[in-house]
This record gives sequence, structure tokens and C-alpha cells, in this order.
Amino acid sequence: IDATLRDRKTDELLGPSPAPANPANWPAAWNAVAHALTLLWNESREAAADPDRRAALLASLPLVLGLLALSSVLLTRGRQLTERLTLRLQEHAPARWREVLALVASLLMIIVPTAGTFLLAGAIGASGMAGPFGSRIVEDIPVIGFMLFLAIWLGGRLFPKGSAANAPLSLPPEQRAEGRFHVMSIGLLMGLAVLVETVM
Repeated sequence: IDATLRDRKTDELLGPSPAPANPANWPAAWNAVAHALTLLWNESREAAADPDRRAALLASLPLVLGLLALSSVLLTRGRQLTERLTLRLQEHAPARWREVLALVASLLMIIVPTAGTFLLAGAIGASGMAGPFGSRIVEDIPVIGFMLFLAIWLGGRLFPKGSAANAPLSLPPEQRAEGRFHVMSIGLLMGLAVLVETVM
């Protein structure tokens, strides 16, 4: 029996999964997406129709708006500000500390926008308008954000925008831009995989 179970598990792990590029699999995928969107819509409609939840939203509205404002600042401006700080340190810091300070400052390019995603998830949670299914998706927002911003940071370290003198790979600017795009795409797809797993 154990040998049979092991063989079945091996076949399950090593067997091919449905190919996304196969049009025959698209209707099932669309049905799953439509079902998830319907669940979110129904939960939102039920929350909006509940007087107690509307009253709770009004009571927590200042907190929700404050969290949304901070989140928007960190998500829209945080990465650019930390990127400027990193470039400035690389250019003007003392030579012996330049690389260490630039590395520490560049890590803020992950921390700051990821903090923005935590604030965004907190704002949605504080509103009380997300149901059980929506709350599970909201919990994934910081994870998706972290994967995306980590990939952007890694792409920037491997394929820097500025001078390529200290770059790990000696590539022309257009190939470095292409490398940053591909690394960012990998991070985005990894984040979407987390979302798909939650939805499924």
C-alpha cells in the first residue's frame, strides 16, 4: 500500500499541469476568475447593506483615510526618493563607506513601498467592508508587494540605471533596461501566483 501511495504521489508531482497557453484551458480559468469576482462583489454588497458595518466604517473613517494617504505616499513616491538617496550616497559618500551606505539605503527601496502595502491592507481591514474571502486576498497584498519590490530592487542591483562601472554584468544600457524588466516580471508573476493560490 505504501509503495502504491508513493507511486501515485510521484505521478501527481511529476505529471504535467494544465498549460496556460492551451486555449482549451481558458474557459475553466475564466470561470474561476468570474467566480472569485462574484464572491468579492457579493461580500462587498452585503457589507454595504449592513447598517452595523456602515456605522463601523464611519467611525473608523479618519483612520482608514489616514492609512490610505500614507500608503499612497509610500507607494507612489517612496521608491523614487530612496533611489535618489542611494545614487547620492554612491556619488558623494566617503569611498570607504560608499558601498555599505548605498546598500543599506537601497534596502529602503524594498522596505518603504512594502510598508505602503501593509498600510493599504490595514486600511481595507480597518474599514470592515471585506468579507472572509476578501480578507484572505487582502492578506496577500503585502506578500505580493514584497515580491514585486524585491524583484525591482534585485533588478536594479544586477542591472543598474546609472554608471555600469560597478555593475555585476558588463552590459550596454538597453540590455540592462531589458534585464530590469525581466526580473521585475518574474517578481510580479510570483506575486500573482500567491494570489491565484489563494483564489483557487
